[in-house]
Amino acid sequence: MKQNGKNSYHFFSDKLQAENERAGKTVDLNYLCEVMNRADNGRGAYLLDFDHFHHVYNFVRRFVERSGKNVQTVLFTVTENNARELDVTEMELVLELLEKAIHTSLRRSDVSTRYSSKQIIVILMDANIENGDMVAGRILNCFHQLYQGSDVRIDYGIACMESASYLGKEG
Repeated sequence: MKQNGKNSYHFFSDKLQAENERAGKTVDLNYLCEVMNRADNGRGAYLLDFDHFHHVYNFVRRFVERSGKNVQTVLFTVTENNARELDVTEMELVLELLEKAIHTSLRRSDVSTRYSSKQIIVILMDANIENGDMVAGRILNCFHQLYQGSDVRIDYGIACMESASYLGKEG
């Protein structure tokens, strides 16, 4: 936020600045594709913040409706395993390790986001319910290799994006 004259303020946005820099410019498709491809050189699942994930989810849902492809949505929920409640730092470590397990266990075509301080959502592209269950198990195995404690339990639920079916599991 910057002060803009007497008794007024102007909010500064990086997004607005980027849009202003592109205003009036034209590029060819090859250049644009090259620029867009440079941004994605990672491996594993695509990690987004929830607001951006929501847009991708709706895009994928539309794709599923038109194509009939199998896509699963998995919701991982972390709960304390005993009477002692984890403090914020411990829970953050658990979520970071779960995110790492998700990222390393999934394909580049899959997408994930942290919904809350105890839940992570994953979209599994081109996967049926059995594949989704197998992948969720692989993620949990990877997590338990990274996290040696017994303070948490991770449950998950799977829903087919093209239907309202839901399958809850404990891990």
